[in-house]
Amino acid sequence: MKGCAEAHGRGPMGALPLSYLGDDVLRQVAEPVKAISSEVRKTIESMFATCAAEQGIGLAAPQVGLAKRIIVIDLSEHDLDPFCLVNPVLKRRSGPPMTDEEGCLSLPGVFLEVTRPRDILVEGRDEKGRLLRFEASDLLARCIQHEIDHLDGKVFTDHVTDGTRRDEELKALDARLVDLRAARQAAMLAGGR
Repeated sequence: MKGCAEAHGRGPMGALPLSYLGDDVLRQVAEPVKAISSEVRKTIESMFATCAAEQGIGLAAPQVGLAKRIIVIDLSEHDLDPFCLVNPVLKRRSGPPMTDEEGCLSLPGVFLEVTRPRDILVEGRDEKGRLLRFEASDLLARCIQHEIDHLDGKVFTDHVTDGTRRDEELKALDARLVDLRAARQAAMLAGGR
């Protein structure tokens, strides 16, 4: 099976720095993409590379500092081809609520149970501008909902009902983020960004 970077012809060298909880971009509502240009396609490629480098299964543009309505999903380990959605819209949420553990590249090391609808109908455009409209269930539906939340300025911990456990996890995350932000800043300075 190919990972998302290999499937899209790009290795980790195209990866972008991650945004972490507390970075303003994660709480902004992302702007719609007006046209799928070569720049947008390069962003998508870099998002796939970042997803692969960080061993994630999904990534939203705000997680790499871009307030644009773009998500990438890589469930190749579950026999699904990686894909992107530009300007995704959830048209329907249905089915019984399902509770499962979620994590997030922007909240490293935090894993908490979240309840979401099991089934969705989603619509968006691929990297070539083609309209995609499909139903998804279970892990795929959860992943798409999680990433679209990022486009709406939300993170998965906003949906956690166990406030005590959430607060404990976020307190521990604060300490880790000091080191992660320092490493990100050093990498950006070394790369001339």
